[in-house]
Amino acid sequence: MNRNLFTVALEHRASNVPLFDALEVDFGMTAAEITSREVMARLTNPGLMAFLPFVPRMGEAWCAEMVTRLVDQCGTGTPELWLLDLDAESAPALAAWLDAGTLTLGTLMRSPVDRDTSLHAVALALVRDGESLPGPGPDEVLRPGDRLLLAAPTSTRRVLDATLAHEPTAAYVVEGRFVPSGWLWRHLTRRPR
Repeated sequence: MNRNLFTVALEHRASNVPLFDALEVDFGMTAAEITSREVMARLTNPGLMAFLPFVPRMGEAWCAEMVTRLVDQCGTGTPELWLLDLDAESAPALAAWLDAGTLTLGTLMRSPVDRDTSLHAVALALVRDGESLPGPGPDEVLRPGDRLLLAAPTSTRRVLDATLAHEPTAAYVVEGRFVPSGWLWRHLTRRPR
């Protein structure tokens, strides 16, 4: 009767699919599909599975703000989700700032093209010492060993990878310094002794 309701149905038999189609159910699924999707989600993105149980406890206002941030930063399509490890192996260019405790999430999310603009990404959770902090803010100080669950377009992931691995890029993003990256430029800009 109310066309604005979103309807979900559990289909117990494949023979009932035409019935659910005739009822114009918005989302119908069999028990086997639910189980297989749950297993695949747990295998392919354990970080997301650690984050999801927190969402119902965060309240409507927090959830609405998170949805707004996701749409603003990632658009209306499905963003790429991944866990970003902040350790010496995955983020070698950031090791000094992580060790010093001077790198914030907001700084990490700056664009290496123009550090005054932010990357199109949303930190869904910060995992530290096995504990998950949902929706960390830009002032959150990052530490060695932290893991971030990020949602972003694929292109943002590639740009962020440059900040993690390339020291001149990291120096610009974090401090605004331009560091020569090629052998010739390093040699030409070397200070006399």
